[in-house]
Amino acid sequence: MYAPPSKAAAKESNDLKPWTDIARAHVEAEAVVKASGVPYVIIRPAIVYGTGDNFGLTPRLMTGAVYKETGKTMDMLYTKHLCLNTVHVRDVAKAIWFLTAKGDNGSVWNLADGAETDQGKVNHLLEEVYGIKTGFINPVMMTAAKALKSKMLVEYVNDMHLKPFSEAMKKYGIADTPLTPYLDEELIKDHDLWIDGNAG
Repeated sequence: MYAPPSKAAAKESNDLKPWTDIARAHVEAEAVVKASGVPYVIIRPAIVYGTGDNFGLTPRLMTGAVYKETGKTMDMLYTKHLCLNTVHVRDVAKAIWFLTAKGDNGSVWNLADGAETDQGKVNHLLEEVYGIKTGFINPVMMTAAKALKSKMLVEYVNDMHLKPFSEAMKKYGIADTPLTPYLDEELIKDHDLWIDGNAG
């Protein structure tokens, strides 16, 4: 949603520079709502996780399942410091309920928990849940990966994960699932999702 942060988490007043299709649609929707004249409160959540999440942390978790099956080390792009701020779906629901009654007309709210989630913490979680080893690709390989451009890189990564995931589903007798290790191109960009959720 915001321009890349530099020294501090993005506040609600920061410049908008959406870098995903969903974020661009949100910015357009915000403009339409503001122009409509109806009372409104805008909520900008970090990565929402929990029940119903198929596009936030879940693809990363499903990728961890692939590495559990293959026994290989799960090496991530970039560094452990890449911010991936999160908020649980229940906290989002509570915030919506609260702001419906108490939010000032025209106010904007970032939603993020206090966990300061980053790739390092996500990797640690994957290690605990699946009993796998995680790491980060070395700088030379990272340079080569960046040269592939994100579209080619995501195709390579998805090819690497989807076949073993499909084989694991057959192995465990799972006919169908909404869960997938498929990573959208936007999920592998070198962008911090670092927002300040302390306005309230």
